[in-house]
Amino acid sequence: MKNKLIYTLLLGLFLLFTGCESNPNEPEPAPNESNPNEPKSISKMNIGDATTLFIASSANGMAKISPKGNNDAAVATKRLFKITKDGVVEDVVYTDEEGNEITETYIPGNMYFIENSPYFFADFGYEGMFLVNKETGDVYKTSMDNQGGYLIDNMQLEKFGFFENSPFATTDDKGNIYYRWYEGTSVRVHKIDISNINLFTDKALTPVNEDVHEFVVSEEGDLVYRFINWSLPDYPSGRRFRSLDGRLSSAFEDSYYSGGVVFRGLDGELFVFDFIWDSEESDYFSLVQKTCFSDNGILSFDTISYQKIGESVQSSSSKYLIVLPSKVLMIDLNSSAVVLDSRNKSEVGMFFDINDNMRITDLHYTDSYIYCCGEIEGNFSLVRIDPYTYSKDVIMQNNDYEIYSFTVLDDETIMFNGLRLSDGKNIIASIEKNGKFKILDETLNSQESVLERIQ
Repeated sequence: MKNKLIYTLLLGLFLLFTGCESNPNEPEPAPNESNPNEPKSISKMNIGDATTLFIASSANGMAKISPKGNNDAAVATKRLFKITKDGVVEDVVYTDEEGNEITETYIPGNMYFIENSPYFFADFGYEGMFLVNKETGDVYKTSMDNQGGYLIDNMQLEKFGFFENSPFATTDDKGNIYYRWYEGTSVRVHKIDISNINLFTDKALTPVNEDVHEFVVSEEGDLVYRFINWSLPDYPSGRRFRSLDGRLSSAFEDSYYSGGVVFRGLDGELFVFDFIWDSEESDYFSLVQKTCFSDNGILSFDTISYQKIGESVQSSSSKYLIVLPSKVLMIDLNSSAVVLDSRNKSEVGMFFDINDNMRITDLHYTDSYIYCCGEIEGNFSLVRIDPYTYSKDVIMQNNDYEIYSFTVLDDETIMFNGLRLSDGKNIIASIEKNGKFKILDETLNSQESVLERIQ
């Protein structure tokens, strides 16, 4: 009886193990084989022939994902388009690592362009935040999506007196990228080190409790930022200087709501500009000071210019920064301007009008000209200004079009998205320097959410 029980047990174990063996006729799964139903990751965009990118809605663009925080059904038709060097409007095509075209439709939530950089940020919602090379179209995944925060665009902070055209992110002379990131309780400045193209590294530069609303980086990587600390009594605020090696100055400027700005000068150094009420003179003066950070951590200021400008320059709190090869200008919405830096030092601090009676709604510039869009006496106007002679040319001044957004190429060609009032159509059009006007597309019939030059 005992032997029969042992035999039965051994037979059961034999049948158990033989039953668990794989069928030799079934093929073994390939190691690391991807699921064919998984969407391919974007590795490249075909933008090498593009001068301009824009995001627009299209009736043909049903998508499989939605941008972060936006589940509106209308957004599901957003697509990324390009304007080629030949003036043709085309869809941007995405390819995977093997060079195969990706057939799934990915929704571009936004594009964030980086000052003085060959890269821009492309937000594809749940697919992730990518760095894209503007010249080659190569796509690099960033670590942003693992940080638990989301991107902040500087345009949301205009009420604090920051520049209307401030870039989302900027760079130092090594091409490293600096941007602001919301981490749940505060906005911090981060730095992406791009020295290793195969492994971008990212780190926070500012203290966790200091909510950053403005920052400027010198060419060497020194940082000046404006902050407010919501965690302390009375919410202390001001500006702070952070050196490249990580040393922090004590806060300066008591008033968080001051009209002053920090900017990068022509030689890459950091300056502070402010309006000062001089009680002895009973008038406003422009004050330009260069920041100096000593080895022992003491921040000081070297006054570069102090000039009377009058009260009219304070008429608008929203301003544009113009950085030209030989001068830096600040222009407010009412077309008054101040020279912040210049190779001709006698110009620094001077105030002047660049266009009478125009209320600026958008502004772009090249090395040679400033382009202002706005209204003059109820009529839409697009004006080109020479920043060296201050002469003006009216490019467009009528009620035929309303421009939503525009950009300017290096050859002074204007690309714009606007409303044609005669038939209510949204169009993409170009205006060459010689005045030649051309409709590039009127089939999309949508207002673009982003329109930016890349070449």
